[in-house]
Amino acid sequence: VNDIQEIHYQEKNVLVHGDIHIKNMIVGQTNMVSGIIDWGDVHIGHPAVDLAIAYSFLPPKGRARFLKEYGKVDEETHRLAKWKAVFTTVVLVAHSYDQGDKQTLEAALESLNLIFQE
Repeated sequence: VNDIQEIHYQEKNVLVHGDIHIKNMIVGQTNMVSGIIDWGDVHIGHPAVDLAIAYSFLPPKGRARFLKEYGKVDEETHRLAKWKAVFTTVVLVAHSYDQGDKQTLEAALESLNLIFQE
């Protein structure tokens, strides 16, 4: 089965963190994000780079609420964000497995599952 399709997109230039994922978020005991760390990859780039976290961190209802607050996101940006979420999360799965980091591996696998929930 060959379902892979090229994503055509227009360049959009906004300030992005560049590396938002579960290892770069500070989450309190009430599961609320209280901070983002590791700003070394900040750059001007496509907003999908940072919007990927909506797919890999939030369940569908939370994602819808986040995007409602964020504002209009076109379909190509959604597709790019989802692709970026898969890419980053698969890298986290591989790295945490290689490092024997079971806690991050479990969280990354949970994130991978979230990405494909509609």
